[in-house]
Amino acid sequence: MVRYDNGRVIEREAVNRYNDVGEKTGTWKSFYGDGRPKEEMVYIRGRLNGLSKTYNPQGELVSGIYYAEDKMVSDTVVSSDKRETQSIYIEEQKLTRKGPFLEQKPVGIHLYHNGYDSIVKAEIYSDKGVLLSGGRIDKEGSKQGEWKEYYETGLVKSIGRFNNNNKVGEWVFYYQNGKVEQKGGYKNNVPDGKWFWYYETGELKREESYYLGQKEGTYTEYDEFGNVIVSGEYYDGEREGEWTIDVGDIKYKGNYVAGLQNGTWKAYFEDGTLYFEGKFIQGSPDGKHKLYYPQGILKEEQYYKMGFKENNWKKYGENGDLAFIVTYKNNKEIRVNGIKIEDIGKSKVKQL
Repeated sequence: MVRYDNGRVIEREAVNRYNDVGEKTGTWKSFYGDGRPKEEMVYIRGRLNGLSKTYNPQGELVSGIYYAEDKMVSDTVVSSDKRETQSIYIEEQKLTRKGPFLEQKPVGIHLYHNGYDSIVKAEIYSDKGVLLSGGRIDKEGSKQGEWKEYYETGLVKSIGRFNNNNKVGEWVFYYQNGKVEQKGGYKNNVPDGKWFWYYETGELKREESYYLGQKEGTYTEYDEFGNVIVSGEYYDGEREGEWTIDVGDIKYKGNYVAGLQNGTWKAYFEDGTLYFEGKFIQGSPDGKHKLYYPQGILKEEQYYKMGFKENNWKKYGENGDLAFIVTYKNNKEIRVNGIKIEDIGKSKVKQL
């Protein structure tokens, strides 16, 4: 992140970074639409550490939560808001609730203690008094057992279990209309096993499998009418082997190797007529590629050399007649119908 003053760089700050193994590291920031800070957090090896700050839309600091190795240590009032920490005894639950209030609304972290002063659960509220999440924590501040997250409307956003701050077992995520958005398992805080995604209308959207956080095995995606539009296999988190992919009314078929298109790919119209045929090497188009009209007449011939446009590209009319030729060299147009590009430019200038 770079800050300027009258066109001069006055400050540089590295934010929102990952380390070599894909874990969040250092300072992470989010912003409101006008650029004002919204949240500021510090990560070490993917875990929250230190003071996490929250700001209101006016840019004022409204709350802070201290973390140590992803564990909530304390909620601290770090703003000018007139917050008041209260302890309330709940007779029917035999619990004492302790946490900050602002204008009689709960904000930040509220902890529930039993008669032995042990923390049995926690609730986290926004600065507007809206319940964001709640569940059990242990005396060390680690999330344990079932937790629920909520939309600002109060509807459930997700339900799942924690073990020492790590997501485990089945988790279910919901749309605001109450229907399931996705569900699947976690192991040691990463997706594991079968996962299902759904449209807001309830129809199955896709199904996929994970092994220790990486996609593994069969992947299938559906349209809203239940038709398969994408299918293939993952290996070590990368597409592998034969895949079929629908793009609009066109169906593409071909192979992936380590996540890259490889070998001959073909595409077909809905009636099975060939639309496209071409070769790929490690994700780059190579050699001659052909496209066809729905009636089977050649539409275009392209030529690539390891991803670069080369040689003559020919385009044909629907009657099969050659329309024009564009010649490429090192991915750059050099001729149109045999005339050099610079000569075409000179001709247009003369006409003017």
